[in-house]
Amino acid sequence: MEQHTKKTTQHAAFVSSSKKCRVATNVKAGWKWFDDFKEKASNNLNKLKNI
Repeated sequence: MEQHTKKTTQHAAFVSSSKKCRVATNVKAGWKWFDDFKEKASNNLNKLKNI
């Protein structure tokens, strides 16, 4: 029984750390998307100004 709880705890720790990792990746991807979006938006605004 002792062995089982230890494994479960390790697994839980692994899962939570991988979730944090995934969240961090999503946040980075979100910021990258946001930067791309801002860049496109400013390019479009410049195009509109040039018309």
